[in-house]
Amino acid sequence: MRKVVILLIVAVLGVSCSKKSLQKSDVETAPVPALQEQAAEEVPIVERVEKLVEVEKEPPVSEQYYVIIGSFRSRDNAVNYQKELKGKGFESNLLRNEEGFYRVSVKSTNEIVDARREIMSIRTRFPEHADTWLLIRKQ
Repeated sequence: MRKVVILLIVAVLGVSCSKKSLQKSDVETAPVPALQEQAAEEVPIVERVEKLVEVEKEPPVSEQYYVIIGSFRSRDNAVNYQKELKGKGFESNLLRNEEGFYRVSVKSTNEIVDARREIMSIRTRFPEHADTWLLIRKQ
């Protein structure tokens, strides 16, 4: 009987210590690993659905899909990053979600294929931006 109890305890501990299965919310917030050895097209595109709110009295833009290249809690940091990106040839817009994060978007479109194509292009041309992701505007 004692052996059965010990085996049961070990089994329960083994199951509880094993990796949990990924849920959709885990995948959405998981960062994309740096791409040193992998090709850009091998890493899946992270997608997040967010409600956008106004930025400095400006209403949120109306497109459905946004290519996000940076995310900041501080507006000043987001604006400084936009300046850095401009030096690389990017045009960007500042978005803000309900939680107060500022998103730096380098493309907005109503076509998901165009947004995904842009993400893959950025990952290929700029490996340092391998964590570029797709924001889907929540209605």
